[in-house]
Amino acid sequence: MAMDAGYTIWCSPAAGVGTTDASAAIAGNVTSTGAKASFVAAQPMDVYEVGAVIGTATAATTYNFEVAVEEKIGGTFSTTTISPTNYALVTGPAATAIPAGTTLKKSVNMRVPKGGVLRFNVLATAPASGTAMLYAIVAPAGGPVIGVQAGSGGLGTQSPSVTNEIISTT
Repeated sequence: MAMDAGYTIWCSPAAGVGTTDASAAIAGNVTSTGAKASFVAAQPMDVYEVGAVIGTATAATTYNFEVAVEEKIGGTFSTTTISPTNYALVTGPAATAIPAGTTLKKSVNMRVPKGGVLRFNVLATAPASGTAMLYAIVAPAGGPVIGVQAGSGGLGTQSPSVTNEIISTT
């Protein structure tokens, strides 16, 4: 978890895990289906962006995962019981490998209540290879956020323009 200018970045695995940058991205976040990361909110948090930073290129299969908020630990993560405002489907390009160093992301507007959980779940069409670090950009609920430009490319500005980002197709 990192914190700066009013926002926090939740990531899985935790930043700094492993001895190299590449070891911080794990295959299980890409190649196997099911729940991959859960973040518990110690206070109400607003979620502005969710995504995956690709560590090694994925196979040429569509990589997609869902992100959902459950209001308490031990709740049900069924998409039929979650409010649409607290659910997002992140979808990579169809039948295309995603190169290493690329970020697959989606701008969202979710709220995780105190004690609630933000959960990432890789769907049934997981690629056969690739690694990723999953992340969410969050801030204390209702507070001003400096530097977050949800829907316009993410945090801050970069020069030259970013070419290693893929916006979710869903």
